[in-house]
Amino acid sequence: MNKEQRKHLHSEVENVKVLTRKSDITINNRKMRVGELITNLKSLPSTEVRDFFIKQKKMIPRQVRMDVLKGIIDT
Repeated sequence: MNKEQRKHLHSEVENVKVLTRKSDITINNRKMRVGELITNLKSLPSTEVRDFFIKQKKMIPRQVRMDVLKGIIDT
């Protein structure tokens, strides 16, 4: 990611709601926990997942993202 892309990304995430694994989120009229959603998103490319959450104006805390990454590495 170049400097311009990082700048654009930062401007897009300034006013997003921070979620936890226990937060509820609604996607296509289906309510689910963020933890369940993360499990389902593990197989997708990270850029698609990132872009999805930015468009929804949501953000997963860094610690949760790192936990997911550790889970994938340990598998």
